[in-house]
Amino acid sequence: RQHGRRLQQNLTRNLLISPDVNHILAKTVFCALDLERTNCPEDGAWTNWGPWGECHGTCGQTGLRHRYRTCTNPTPSRNGEFCSGPSSESKLCRLNGCTVSQYREASQCNDFRLEQFEVLDSVHALYPSLATRCVEAECHYEIVERVLGDDADEYWNALHCVKHNSGCPEYGGWSSWTIYSDCTAYCGQGHHVQCRTCTNPVPVSEKYGCRGENCSFSPCSGSKCDIMLHGHWNEWSPWSECSVSCGQGLQERRRTCVHGKQSSVEPFMPHSHEHTSPLPLCYNYMRNKRNLDAVIISRDVCTGPYKELRPCYIAECPVDGEWSEWEPWSQCSTECSLGMQSRSRACSSPPPMYGGETCVGPVTWIRHCFNAPCLDRNLDQSAGHCI
Repeated sequence: RQHGRRLQQNLTRNLLISPDVNHILAKTVFCALDLERTNCPEDGAWTNWGPWGECHGTCGQTGLRHRYRTCTNPTPSRNGEFCSGPSSESKLCRLNGCTVSQYREASQCNDFRLEQFEVLDSVHALYPSLATRCVEAECHYEIVERVLGDDADEYWNALHCVKHNSGCPEYGGWSSWTIYSDCTAYCGQGHHVQCRTCTNPVPVSEKYGCRGENCSFSPCSGSKCDIMLHGHWNEWSPWSECSVSCGQGLQERRRTCVHGKQSSVEPFMPHSHEHTSPLPLCYNYMRNKRNLDAVIISRDVCTGPYKELRPCYIAECPVDGEWSEWEPWSQCSTECSLGMQSRSRACSSPPPMYGGETCVGPVTWIRHCFNAPCLDRNLDQSAGHCI
């Protein structure tokens, strides 16, 4: 042993390890000279894998289960190497299907899924077996069609929305903003306007429309106050069509207060684009497309009415006929035994007029009636038997 230690000391003193020699080789040499093995590094080793854990995830879907091991067999010491490889493993697993109550709870946070769950609920009230076969288990469309017939599609779509969050209706989404318009006022305070539309995507109904404002306004000041001092009425527009398709209505015509040359004017939509909706026609900002010298200004500058109304009349509206109440039942057609009786009504409340539709249905209703059985005239009342 002493000889070994002297050899170790001599080698330690005299061995020159170049930088190119791996430090692991150096450790191996010194460990080999350590006869008591007290300085040798001890590498770690893995324990056996633990058992697979429970399946985690959402009910009715694919989940994950895990197992683990530790680098403690033994634990690395004296600069020994740590275990190589993963300390955990995962694998897919299938979770049991959700119950109806679990789907109901999961649908509470989403208006669309909750609405579709109510569709399922209404069907299950009539056909409870579908809840077990299609919600808590997997079923084929043919089963649903066999039970529901023409209503199968609505149930099938609702089922996929609730169970797989697939095919659910969507809230409406906003389009991009238009660029800001010119100032809405020629003189004084006005607004720049930009708008967007609820078309990306279009909502399934008004209930699920876009949230927020469709137009945004930025204050601005008009710099053309000189044109506000001089204005005159343009020509009257043609009379509009009658406000009703039949009967008494109204026609309307309008004129605009303009500055500059008198000419026909059209609404000017600031910065409207082919693929965006035009800005609302609620601003006094219009410009003549054909003659930029004439601009529409506030009608307050001009005196007199800006619109006129007149009555118009189109032929009387068609009136569809309606049935009167049924008359009382008539007397039975026979004095005894089986007979008939009837009652009637008229298409007179009101009668059809001006090309209106006549009443649909029977004018007369006939039914059987029954009085006491007829007595045989040959019956001998005193003898109590027939002769």
